[in-house]
Amino acid sequence: MTTPRAGIVMCAVIMAAASALAAQPAKKAKPAIPRTYAYDGRYSGVMKVTRELSGPNCQDLQIENFVINGGAIVPDNGAASLKPVFDGVVTDAGFISGHVRIADSVVTFEGRAEPLGMVKVISGGVLDDASKCSWIVNLTIE
Repeated sequence: MTTPRAGIVMCAVIMAAASALAAQPAKKAKPAIPRTYAYDGRYSGVMKVTRELSGPNCQDLQIENFVINGGAIVPDNGAASLKPVFDGVVTDAGFISGHVRIADSVVTFEGRAEPLGMVKVISGGVLDDASKCSWIVNLTIE
């Protein structure tokens, strides 16, 4: 059984705690990753095996649906297969950071998008330790 005085004290404690929480400054949100629209489009090309860094079972892979939209690499809806599926972001300077899924492996993809004459190109590299395969990626905007 609580006394009226205990109820008043408890109410005061609750109000003080609520007041202290309200007085705390709101946490700042992390700044958004700067995105660019300069490289938006659909790219295609090849992931060419780097023979010096790869095992004997590695193959060149065709890339047909590499899409950048609003500075983000839009993953293709390819199921787990030998068809590479990319995701990631492109900075204003054209640096690309992301991943590529090939079969059951998901590995880092680093590259660069840049204008080359009248076209835009992407070049980069992929190293998959699990399959002992390494590729050089060369794509051109369609």
